[in-house]
Amino acid sequence: MCFLVAASWGNRLENGSYDGMLGVVQRKESHMVINNYAITYQRVKDFDCSVSYFLEGYGMILKDPPPLPHWQSIFYPFTGIVWAAVGGIVILTTLAYYFVNMRGLRLPMILSFLDVLKSLLSQSVSQEPLVWVSRGLLGLWLLATWVLRVSYTSNLMAFLTVPAIQAPLDTLEQLAESDLR
Repeated sequence: MCFLVAASWGNRLENGSYDGMLGVVQRKESHMVINNYAITYQRVKDFDCSVSYFLEGYGMILKDPPPLPHWQSIFYPFTGIVWAAVGGIVILTTLAYYFVNMRGLRLPMILSFLDVLKSLLSQSVSQEPLVWVSRGLLGLWLLATWVLRVSYTSNLMAFLTVPAIQAPLDTLEQLAESDLR
């Protein structure tokens, strides 16, 4: 039995040989090496590995992140992109509703906007549209707002039932970028 202090435990070189302590075994200068080696597929192919007798792992233990502020709960159900898309669709629908109603009701732009916004908030529109195209547009908009309201309400209930927390740290990169000390 001899004790060997090698520069490395053993890395596989491009030509298939090993350096370090595994190289000593591969060159038959020693019969075995006892060390804390990770058992990899390549090492199992090149050497006869015994069963691991000692396993050790590394992990992080962190305090749970605090819940997000409760006053922000009205915004939780949708992401910022979805809120921006809803705003853009409200503007586009307002413009379409205004231009379609130019022949019938001749609603001012502000009333067209309020009708579109009221339907989004489950309120009735100010007047029944006279033009069939306007009725069709309003019907499609009412259907879209119904789907939007149902998804918002169900997501809001879920967020209020289970409080939203900040995303936990999962990788070392996230830990390095965090303000934890």
